[in-house]
Amino acid sequence: MIVETRDISIVTVAISVFLAYVLWLLPLPDGLMGYRPLWLLMVMSFWVIQQPERLAIGFAWVLGLLIDALSGGLLGEHALAMAVSAYVLGTFQRRLWLAPMWYQTLCIFGLSIAYLGLIYLIQGAIGQLPRGYTYWIPAITTALLWPLVHVVLQDWNKRFLR
Repeated sequence: MIVETRDISIVTVAISVFLAYVLWLLPLPDGLMGYRPLWLLMVMSFWVIQQPERLAIGFAWVLGLLIDALSGGLLGEHALAMAVSAYVLGTFQRRLWLAPMWYQTLCIFGLSIAYLGLIYLIQGAIGQLPRGYTYWIPAITTALLWPLVHVVLQDWNKRFLR
């Protein structure tokens, strides 16, 4: 199977992942904690859509392991959720790459729900179910910010390739 992809700048990937981790670690007021978007999922999604044969499941697994290590939670839960998300994105890469932004946003919303759902199942299996309906709000904020993240990363990548 031949997959069309664009060139990527490793510098852009590294900077975007670093900034996503900084935004993830950034302290927010208690009232806004539940609205924190899934920054790393968005960054990983962008790069997997752009370059699925270079940055796919292994890339996502490492990002997830870093989340697990920094959060102090169960090691491997985010890694598994990120790897599954990368697999789904890699499977539908061509459709997403050519799709209009509204369709990509809808897909990222569904992917965020699936990601959070997998974390929810893992947390439930170990007896630590997350709080009520506010647990799912990051899927909405992630979908709302996807167009901005997509445009910024695409612009950065073009600038670093010059």
